[in-house]
Amino acid sequence: MDLGWTARAWAELIRRLGYDRYVAQGGDVGAGVTDAMGRQAPAGLLGIHTNLLVTALADVTSLPADGEEERAALDAIASRQDRMIVRIAASCDAASSSSARERRARSRSTASAVASSMSTLVVGPT
Repeated sequence: MDLGWTARAWAELIRRLGYDRYVAQGGDVGAGVTDAMGRQAPAGLLGIHTNLLVTALADVTSLPADGEEERAALDAIASRQDRMIVRIAASCDAASSSSARERRARSRSTASAVASSMSTLVVGPT
């Protein structure tokens, strides 16, 4: 998704609807669009509010770390990201193990090929 293009499209839509002053709010993917709108600063945009620090989380080294509170916040972000990575890895390992068990249990057939495919890891064996 091109967040910059989407941000420009929203600003154009707002303009065509006749608004000359507005604010933008976004969460999840919308936070990226809202952030892009703030950076582009289209005419009439008074301010933005996001529920997710999209750009900051993409590069935590760009965040300030001068004070004790800022360093503690960065540590909390890093810790949360580490926990998320561990959960994702564990989930992938579990799915991979299930798929491996399925392959061992079945003969080399079309069913075996389906069981070892990537879609099986997502939706499970049929």
